[in-house]
Amino acid sequence: MVFDSLSNFANYNSVNPHFADVNNFLQGKNINDLRLGTFKINSKTSASVSEYMTKDISDCFIEYHKKFIDVQIVLSGKEKFGFCKIEDCRQIQFDEEKDFGKLEGNVNLLNLDEGKFIIVFPDDGHMPKVKSGSEPELIKKMVIKVPVE
Repeated sequence: MVFDSLSNFANYNSVNPHFADVNNFLQGKNINDLRLGTFKINSKTSASVSEYMTKDISDCFIEYHKKFIDVQIVLSGKEKFGFCKIEDCRQIQFDEEKDFGKLEGNVNLLNLDEGKFIIVFPDDGHMPKVKSGSEPELIKKMVIKVPVE
């Protein structure tokens, strides 16, 4: 897992062959103004922009992926973001076709807000959407799916 400021994303271009394309995409647009929807970055990498309300941690779950790395960027709002190692959790289910699994276990929480990003790898469990205060908050977020290579 990587947690950093968006202004430092280029420092991670060597992590994966597609990260340079992701960096070019992020630098070439005012990402805060992107409409909701999916955007192709290259033939194997895409970004999805969505909005949702944060929730109580008890209403959230730990997820993971095997084929894709997630780059998650909050465009507006603030949420708590849970993370853990999948080997410390119990697998509940995994859908190979959707590359989506659920885990049971404990997470560490950090504040993910505007100007920050988090990269979660296949050995990282992650729990987005956790409210950071006492009230739910509307979040606009970009999730970039980068294939593991």
